[in-house]
Amino acid sequence: MASSTFTPRVASNPDQPFILRLKLEVFGEYYKTYCIWAYPKLRKPHTEIYIRTTPALVSYVLGDDWETRLGTDSHIYDDKTTWTEADEIALAMRILKAGGAVLDLSDAHPEAHYEALDREWLCFEKQRECIFGWPDTGGVWVLHLMAPTITGDSEADIEAIEDMMDLVAVGKESAEALRAMTEGPLDLKDLMKAESMTEYCAKSKELGAKFYRNPADSMEVEKYGLLDTNQLTRPWN
Repeated sequence: MASSTFTPRVASNPDQPFILRLKLEVFGEYYKTYCIWAYPKLRKPHTEIYIRTTPALVSYVLGDDWETRLGTDSHIYDDKTTWTEADEIALAMRILKAGGAVLDLSDAHPEAHYEALDREWLCFEKQRECIFGWPDTGGVWVLHLMAPTITGDSEADIEAIEDMMDLVAVGKESAEALRAMTEGPLDLKDLMKAESMTEYCAKSKELGAKFYRNPADSMEVEKYGLLDTNQLTRPWN
């Protein structure tokens, strides 16, 4: 593992000895984000395979030992001298299966890489239609997401959210009503707290996910190309 003082560019650099794999960001006392990258050679220029996710899916993508590899700077770096292209492709496919995407950052300014990455990821998340759970025993759970009634993309939406917040503040509406308005009918809170894929799949089932013993039988798996490495060459949009 690299020294905690080593800070590479996020974009893949074929000459650097280590590659940034995971970045843990902590916001306040409770909120954390886990960001994972992959850079298979078959991807198009200026694209990255990326996910911003939760502990259960980090374990699925990086392995159950990922926390032991976390440096004092809250990063994981992989030594490229012991890593093969087949490893990179397999990792990238696990990112897609966990709900990640191929992001096209060709328009990103070199000095604003993270900002462009953030914008592109948020756009991807807004259009996501389903999420997947992959049991150790095989098969896949597919959970269809339900769109919120408010997206926050217009002045009218922002005004409606502010009005609802005022009603919640005076006890005329519930916090759950506000959450459903902005996030959709499904409450994914417990799902996001899952620590393992087993727990993640169980929570998905409780929310109404459908199980396919053979993932190839799922139209959703086919739509998102989750069994096809050629998907790594196709930006999500």
